[in-house]
Amino acid sequence: MLGRGRRIRNPGFEKQPAKKEEQTISLPVVGETANDALPVVESEGSFSRGKYLIYMGGGDRCKSMNHYLWSFLCALGEAQYLNRTLDSASVLDQDQFWADWGKWHKKDKLNLHLVEDFRVTPMKLADVQDALIMRKFGSVEPDNYWYRVCEGETESVIKRPWHLMWKSRRVMDIVSSIAAKLNWDYDSVHIERGEKAKNKDLWPNLAADTSPDALISTLKDKVEDGRNLYIATNEPDTSFFNPLKDKYSTHFLDEYKELWDENSEWYSETTKLNKGVPVEFDGYMRVSVDTEVFLRGKKQIETFNDLTNDCKDGINTCSTSAS
Repeated sequence: MLGRGRRIRNPGFEKQPAKKEEQTISLPVVGETANDALPVVESEGSFSRGKYLIYMGGGDRCKSMNHYLWSFLCALGEAQYLNRTLDSASVLDQDQFWADWGKWHKKDKLNLHLVEDFRVTPMKLADVQDALIMRKFGSVEPDNYWYRVCEGETESVIKRPWHLMWKSRRVMDIVSSIAAKLNWDYDSVHIERGEKAKNKDLWPNLAADTSPDALISTLKDKVEDGRNLYIATNEPDTSFFNPLKDKYSTHFLDEYKELWDENSEWYSETTKLNKGVPVEFDGYMRVSVDTEVFLRGKKQIETFNDLTNDCKDGINTCSTSAS
């Protein structure tokens, strides 16, 4: 199911710090992709010989992409440690799994081991022989977050396998289409505002430093006049950045809605994959596409360090190694 060889980069806008003379980032045209077709169990015997881990419930899907992936990779790390197939991230995958389980678990005497306390460590589950280990999470935060499994003594045992994550081909096709519409010749800027810009206690300068006037002043020495400028941002009202249009040809993700609307190839393929039920182009997909388009800019300008001296995680949290 999910958890077998899909890889994506670390979530969000997390460029690795580079030396001054090594700012150029070379990326594939559309990035590395995975075959994201639903897995098919070839036979009853194949399914019944397998060992599985499933995470049910929890509050992670309602959180940011950073939070969700931190939790998901904890689950994937546990599955690796237990040498089990993880089935947790996709409703599509879970539907297929439960259909197979329903067909064969009684006939083949497949047992389920239920775990309802995140404090039960993976190490304590290592000797479980049942076909399925189900971790069930409740509704009380923060104890219903998957990442809690990897805290405490488990932290030194379970390693999050970032290298196993891949982006969907369908998502990367959208990235490719946007970059092509910009002739693969554009600069990009990430402008983080939202709740952080409102919180003057933790980010005292962010709102002012990302205002249109401040951006025009900061970008004048970084981006040539007239350039295509892709703006990746969590600012809901993109008209806020209209003053930049006097100097740049600005572009935002929502300009390309036709790539995922009901007339798009993406919509058709994902609806078919989901048995005729339309799939929402949700916040996780938006952030994923926004990030990948940003990373393909000729120049990439970040909010923190490049636009403001505020710390990414709030006052007094800047890394001492940051430039």
